[in-house]
Amino acid sequence: MPKTWKNNALNWARNSPLDGYDPYDLLSLNGFTQSLMLPFQQLPFHKKLAFLFLAKSNDWFPVLIRKILMVKKKVHPTYVGLLLHAEANLPSEQRSIERIDQLRQTLTQLRLTDYTNSCWGTPFAWRSGQQFYPIGTPFTVVTAWIREAFLKLYEELKLEQDLNMCESIAQFFICDLQRLEDNEGNICFSYSPLAKNDINNANLMVAAYLAKLGKITNNDHYLELAEKATSFSFATQLENGLIPYFGNTTCNYNDSYHSSYELKSIFDVMHATGNNTWKMPFEKYLTYYLQHYFQKDYSITKYPNRPYPVDGTALADGYVLLQTLLPHYPHLELNRYIHGLDALIENEWIKRDGSIRYKKRSKYQFTSITYTRWIMGWFALAASNSDTKKPLQ
Repeated sequence: MPKTWKNNALNWARNSPLDGYDPYDLLSLNGFTQSLMLPFQQLPFHKKLAFLFLAKSNDWFPVLIRKILMVKKKVHPTYVGLLLHAEANLPSEQRSIERIDQLRQTLTQLRLTDYTNSCWGTPFAWRSGQQFYPIGTPFTVVTAWIREAFLKLYEELKLEQDLNMCESIAQFFICDLQRLEDNEGNICFSYSPLAKNDINNANLMVAAYLAKLGKITNNDHYLELAEKATSFSFATQLENGLIPYFGNTTCNYNDSYHSSYELKSIFDVMHATGNNTWKMPFEKYLTYYLQHYFQKDYSITKYPNRPYPVDGTALADGYVLLQTLLPHYPHLELNRYIHGLDALIENEWIKRDGSIRYKKRSKYQFTSITYTRWIMGWFALAASNSDTKKPLQ
């Protein structure tokens, strides 16, 4: 029987270097490219042209443009965290303790040392809205993905060092992040320590982590914070069921992979706390996700009701979400979506070497570069959440 995409993707990740390109490393290359990170409508004409040139180059010849501009491959902490999480997910007979030790050590080395508590950022500068984040800025979402790995490690191996790391990460979220508070006393954890903002996926990822760690350690304070953060984001839910990217009342949009982050996080909070307050609004959001992002061929489009682009990360994180929810929502026939994604990935997305394409731009056009953090990390995690039974080769 031929190998499936799951074993192929896991083997590629195991046998390839940790460093690689990222879809956003071009914009962080130097001061000029970083100036292009502002909203497009705010850019002067010559910078709009430069931005469009880089964007099209990123789509049509992403490797060549990076070689021309001498963009260096880097190790992204998110990628290492996703690989560590995937390794911990595997059955004990498939799991490599040596690789776990290697990845754990790498993450320890990549920790940002300007903060007392454990946290991580990106190896390039970034901008979100009007806020610029230089290299060395810790991010909630990067740290949140890494905390999942250490939490899973502790659940599987019960090592004190992993629990200590989990507690240190929790303290970063609680003590170092700024927070917003609404009129009801609910809270929103910010995207980084540098500014207060209301990004729902970041807030809900913190909530999910505190809920899961709070349940494991019997910490009522963690559970209380998780519920307050979840209530904040649900207070921003739109009539159609969508929780928007920003929590303010003027935002009415999101995309598929941020939606799947939010749905998975909300489910984790409900499961850990036993709080069913959000059961109906959660199912309304899940229904929106299934109806507005999935296409007839089971691809998960980035934006609702638009067939393209399809970002590979949306497929992988959607796969993780569906595997998580499958036992709990039999009436939604989630297995049908999972089988559809399996066939789609096997037939269209995986390359001969086991790596995965980045993006589908139109019916016949892919951007086929293999990014580490943004593609292979997510697919390794998705594969480890699947029903892979055979030993890896």
